[in-house]
Amino acid sequence: MTRWIVAGADDARASFDQVLGLLEGDAGFVDAWSEALIACPMQAYCWECPPFQATTMSRPFECVLVESPLLERAEPDPAPFAEYFRADREVVVFASLGKDATLIAPCPRNGRDFAHLGRFMRNADTAQRRALWRQVGISARRAVGREPIWLSTAGLGVSWLHVRLDTRPKYYRYAPYRMALL
Repeated sequence: MTRWIVAGADDARASFDQVLGLLEGDAGFVDAWSEALIACPMQAYCWECPPFQATTMSRPFECVLVESPLLERAEPDPAPFAEYFRADREVVVFASLGKDATLIAPCPRNGRDFAHLGRFMRNADTAQRRALWRQVGISARRAVGREPIWLSTAGLGVSWLHVRLDTRPKYYRYAPYRMALL
């Protein structure tokens, strides 16, 4: 498990609001974020954030990468999300099968392997990485309200990267975030 924090321009820790804003609109930040994920020594990992809501957006941002050997063996399977993919889009946003979460997934490109976040970061081009993280920032900020939101990736159910915005810590592996009380 690797824990990440993000330092702002003055070396103070950046808040959730700041990091989501940077993901949404700062290509330089997204490129640096992407390079850090690409450089991660783990081949396959889940990305998890602690829960956040409107009253906690000023808290320092943090997240974890949790190693997942099972994901490392995953074969890419975009078929479960095929109805949502569009040739003119880099990423798509849609409701989960149970309609209880928002999912953000990259559209397939030329047979590239996007089975999980690690492979996506290594195999996607810059434009598609930027599009994914921009949409994560937009969707997460839209989801912020009175109730907590859990932002993560997992991938053991469907072997195609999908970022999950949920009102519960479904599939979370890192216990301090899974059991966090705001």
